[in-house]
Amino acid sequence: MERALAVRPRSARWGRLLCAALLAGALALPVPGGGFAQAAVGPAAAPAETAAPAETAVPAAAPARSLVVESVRFSGQWKTRRAVLERLLALAPGDAVDASALAAARARLLDSGYFSSVEIATEPGAERGAVAIAVNLRERHRPYLDTGFGFRDPEGWYLTLLGLRMENPVGLGGRATVGVLLGFRTTGAEAELLQPLRAAGDLSLRLRVHGQNEKLLWYENEPGWIGLYDEHRLGLNRAEASLSLLWRPVALLGLELGLSAASVEPETTGENRDTDAEVPAYRLPAAFQAEAGWRDLNGVLLGLSLGTGGMDGAPGHSLNLRGRLVSEALGADLDYARWTLAARATEALPAGHRLALGLRGGWVGERAPYYERFRLGGSYSLRGFRDHSLSPPEGHDAVFTAALEYRVPLLRGRRGPGPDNDRLGALAFADAGRGWLEHPGSLAEPDVDYERWQLGAGYGLRLTLPWLGTLGVDLGFPVTSGITGEPVWVYLTLGHTF
Repeated sequence: MERALAVRPRSARWGRLLCAALLAGALALPVPGGGFAQAAVGPAAAPAETAAPAETAVPAAAPARSLVVESVRFSGQWKTRRAVLERLLALAPGDAVDASALAAARARLLDSGYFSSVEIATEPGAERGAVAIAVNLRERHRPYLDTGFGFRDPEGWYLTLLGLRMENPVGLGGRATVGVLLGFRTTGAEAELLQPLRAAGDLSLRLRVHGQNEKLLWYENEPGWIGLYDEHRLGLNRAEASLSLLWRPVALLGLELGLSAASVEPETTGENRDTDAEVPAYRLPAAFQAEAGWRDLNGVLLGLSLGTGGMDGAPGHSLNLRGRLVSEALGADLDYARWTLAARATEALPAGHRLALGLRGGWVGERAPYYERFRLGGSYSLRGFRDHSLSPPEGHDAVFTAALEYRVPLLRGRRGPGPDNDRLGALAFADAGRGWLEHPGSLAEPDVDYERWQLGAGYGLRLTLPWLGTLGVDLGFPVTSGITGEPVWVYLTLGHTF
């Protein structure tokens, strides 16, 4: 390069001028998410429409000519590793670049949550058609308030009522959070640290500590009435600390291996929700009485995830397999395994419509306590029936459910079509499922068939609120007779059902 400059200084100077003109023309194109003028990207950059005509005028064919990244320079950061920045920017020397590529790179840096501001500037490189990129960053130094919806397999959706979040705590990415959570018949508090161990982000360590109170439901015939069931509730107190290693060798595959120390204590009395009467300990189902007091359920955690799509209206496919191997060798009171499987697929249709399919399954070992077993019925299980009403008080040993939804947008934001921009939507659904019992004859109500297929259908609405998430209401109708016999049931939901 130096030799060429020495032999043809005038040619090199005109090459630099031509590159600057090409760059100004290319980066003056309007793009979504921010304006570019005079080869600058960031909050201080003026929109392209306000740039002086003399500064952006180039031949009509010039914007079509490609520019190539010559170098990338970062400034302003004090803890984030350069390898992390390069992974987020995703622009390296030799890559083709234009205004839309710079806008996307800036969006990735901001969406990481690690920075409060990002400015990208460009200047002509040393060779014709090359461009040097300068990225100026301002890192977040303090935690900030965290609210909104989240989802975790197999527990499902939850709402962070009040929390604190610290992004990128040691410069390798990741986050630390603490908050008060509200889930499906659960309330509790949780602290979590997700810390990448390498700048590439493929290997991470997760430490999670949480405690919660959850409500387990069961149904019994009302005394003196055949076919009328009262809803009963029993509180469960859970405490758990887990440490897991997460490995994502490729973008669509994730693996988990960890250890969990968990304890569960059922409350000593229940509640009849229909009569507001207390259910004393001696009136609880026999399985409940046999599992009174604290139980230590320490074990090994296993996980497999494939794909990243299909969630909350976004097109795509995903599969999640989770296992807990509880073992006396780790200090548990029992030996058993518990597995859950969730598969989701969402297909994009014309006019913003979506067709979504969700499959769930679960199996638990024979020695598992009743509160570790599965229960059918309800908004996140099988709609058209009361919550948990399709399972015996002791729970099912295995379950399978399938849900099919047709989703239609009714009201969109100003950004146009897209699942992230649907403000109000409607859906029609059909759910099916059944459970299996290892010893059906030992149930408190052996005359009730808890192993037949059940089917429900209905429709609902989804409303997306800024800074919070998606709220829903579903109206479900039983197609089969069910157990408790209600003709219709209304559900309030967080997010989509799957």
